[in-house]
Amino acid sequence: MHLPTPWRPGVILLSLCLLAACAGPGADYDADDNYVSADDTPVIVRGPNGVVAGTSFEVNWAGPGDPDDRIQVIAGDDSRTTELASTELSADSTVTLVAPEEAGLYRLVYVNGGGEILASQPLTVSQPQ
Repeated sequence: MHLPTPWRPGVILLSLCLLAACAGPGADYDADDNYVSADDTPVIVRGPNGVVAGTSFEVNWAGPGDPDDRIQVIAGDDSRTTELASTELSADSTVTLVAPEEAGLYRLVYVNGGGEILASQPLTVSQPQ
C-alpha cells in the first residue's frame, strides 16, 4: 500500500479497519493505533499485556529514535506523560523497564523529546500471588 506523504512534517495517525472492526458499535474489537511520522518512520511500542508489580520486563519499539525519545509507563487514564517508569531508547530496539509497585491499569508509551505520546499500548500490573 502507498499513501501520499503529508505536505508538512509531523506525526499522523494511521488507522487500519479490519473486517469485524468495521461492523459498527456492536463489534467487539479493540485495535491498537500505530503512528507513522511524516518521513515514513513507523512509531510502535510493544510489550507484554500484563506483568507482576515490581518485576522487570522487555518492551520492543520502533520509531525515529531521537536522542530525547523515551519509553515510559504511565497511568492508564493519564493523557500526559506523568511517568511511573522510564528509560532511554536503546540501539537494538528493545528496552527493559520495571513495573510499578501498585497493581492497576497502565500504558506503555513512546514519547518524543517534546513530551508528545507517539504510540501506546495498555499494560495490566498485578500483585504477586
